[in-house]
Amino acid sequence: MSLHRILVSLILCLGCTFAVAQSLRKESKNRKLKILLISDLNDSYGSVTYSKEVHDVVARIKDIKPDLILCGGDMVAGQKALLTASRLDSMWLAFGQYVLEPIAQLRIPFGFTVGNHDASPSYKLDRAAASSFWIKNKQKTNLVFVDDTYYPYYYSYMKDNVVFHKLGCLFGSDS
Repeated sequence: MSLHRILVSLILCLGCTFAVAQSLRKESKNRKLKILLISDLNDSYGSVTYSKEVHDVVARIKDIKPDLILCGGDMVAGQKALLTASRLDSMWLAFGQYVLEPIAQLRIPFGFTVGNHDASPSYKLDRAAASSFWIKNKQKTNLVFVDDTYYPYYYSYMKDNVVFHKLGCLFGSDS
């Protein structure tokens, strides 16, 4: 590797480190934290639609003005052996369109844990679809990560001087 490439790589690494440190410093302020907790958004198995109640809550988020949204899982209705990879991808795309994208547009951090209907270790296709979706949409969570080495199953992030750790809670392998 040439000296030029080494220097460019070093500068890029330092720039990334500085940006992460700046983000963490911004979140290191003590403030009251308003958290909106949502969970069990899914409809019937394989559904790519969401109930009126889910649409209503998503529409009201801008009025609720939370500092952070935590999702307790079951964002899609997987965990059914007959669901194809294509159908699972469609379910996650619908979640992205109807739930995650409107939240991302509001720039509200979205912390989540996958539920048994999202990525049960016993359902390899479900788990692959969930992993793919969250890796592609990581930026839309608007989280300031402390550690994202094993995202989306194990990760930590900071908001207003509170560190949140998302630990895998489903039985089985997270690989």
